[in-house]
Amino acid sequence: MIRITLTLLLLITATALAADPKEDDLRLDKASIPFHKGTVVAHSWLSFVPPIRYSDDYITKATIGAGYCFADNHSLNINAHGMVIDQEGGEAAQGSELSIMGRYHFFNREKLTVYFDGGVGYTWLDSPQPKGGTTYNFNPLVGFGAGYQLRENLWLIGGARYFHMSNARQHGGEKNPGYDGVECYLGVLITLN
Repeated sequence: MIRITLTLLLLITATALAADPKEDDLRLDKASIPFHKGTVVAHSWLSFVPPIRYSDDYITKATIGAGYCFADNHSLNINAHGMVIDQEGGEAAQGSELSIMGRYHFFNREKLTVYFDGGVGYTWLDSPQPKGGTTYNFNPLVGFGAGYQLRENLWLIGGARYFHMSNARQHGGEKNPGYDGVECYLGVLITLN
């Protein structure tokens, strides 16, 4: 799963570099592209991750992060997350995560943007999660989202991502129970220039 996520990040980057307009290209002026090359973004969201497939636990996350548009409509973002995992039996695990994500805004019309994003994170927890696993995990995630412009530099964003958590067999398959869920989130994005 980590290979798939990294491959998607590379594809987002390659697409951006291949589609980057030249200075004399008359397609659109920079003012009409809300996430033009050189834009710095800050974002924050709250998310809830219900389990899918064989997983049982529910995850609540709070995120803050920043990014840079290295090409028109393409950004690379670094995020910090705090999380609480409601485990079966009423116990809770708490932890933090750092992630790196790529985002591609493939549709921009007036006050609406639709994007694809994905990346990978690394989580530290105060107890093994999923049960029988380790206190650290890798977290590939990928999904779609949309934003609505509330003010000139302020966007309401939301979406859903596939979220996976496991230690990538660092201690063998028997100590690598995986977790799968759908991360549903709602937050804000601010363009800083």
